[in-house]
Amino acid sequence: MPGSINAGDSTGVSQRDLASSFIMTHQRSSSEVTTSSILTCTSETFHEFYSSPYDTNQLVADAKKSVLNRFRADLESNHSKCNRYKLLMAMLDHAPTDSGKRYVATCLAIAGTKGVDAVAEAADQWLEHMFFKSE
Repeated sequence: MPGSINAGDSTGVSQRDLASSFIMTHQRSSSEVTTSSILTCTSETFHEFYSSPYDTNQLVADAKKSVLNRFRADLESNHSKCNRYKLLMAMLDHAPTDSGKRYVATCLAIAGTKGVDAVAEAADQWLEHMFFKSE
């Protein structure tokens, strides 16, 4: 990935806790969509990477190569409700705006520094909170 992200020390915290606290959760209500960002890195680190001078298409390409392709076999395993690799690739390819693509690429870059479990948990959290309503 372009640059280097130090997303913080995860000592004493499980990979599941890291990833689930990392994802921007999407809560639905009858009147509005409320979004809260809970990152395992500082918001400054996230915004520094998100706001970097790198082109969005380059960030997306790097997320595909450095994160998704690196962890592809694990992300395609049958231990999930869906094929996580295809879900994350589709999110990168079909986010409706450049800022959406940039957001997903940034999240994957940071999760990728934590390892495959964090990337898999990111996919699971997005699936649960963004695509399927959590009860």
